[in-house]
Amino acid sequence: MNAQQANSSELRDSALFKALLAENHKEFNQLRDKGETVSFAGAQLRGFDLRKFNLRGLDFRGSYLRNADLRGCDLRWTVIAGSSIREAKLSGTYFPDGLDPQEIMLSHLHGTRLRYQHIDPPDDAHSGSMPDND
Repeated sequence: MNAQQANSSELRDSALFKALLAENHKEFNQLRDKGETVSFAGAQLRGFDLRKFNLRGLDFRGSYLRNADLRGCDLRWTVIAGSSIREAKLSGTYFPDGLDPQEIMLSHLHGTRLRYQHIDPPDDAHSGSMPDND
């Protein structure tokens, strides 16, 4: 996988982003469990395999997720408004409650930006380890 150019120095310097680039879900999830967070807003994440990453409560607003592997991801408390998921792998993905299925279909087929009213996550949205299924 090619490393995608990050939009901000905060993101580029983030341990979370470095773990994501290295496809190291164990390190990423350990950092998340310790309370680490960073905004992935506007990030170019084309083709990334995000299946084992704890994305709860992160901001992916306006990100580019074409061909990303989101199978089984829980995005219910992840901000994905304005993101594009064209040709992403979506089987078993949980999407935010306010996101209309037609919006998902349009974005998946045509690359349109997802439009919905984001609901803030509960206080414990950042906690909870992801299962470690190697």
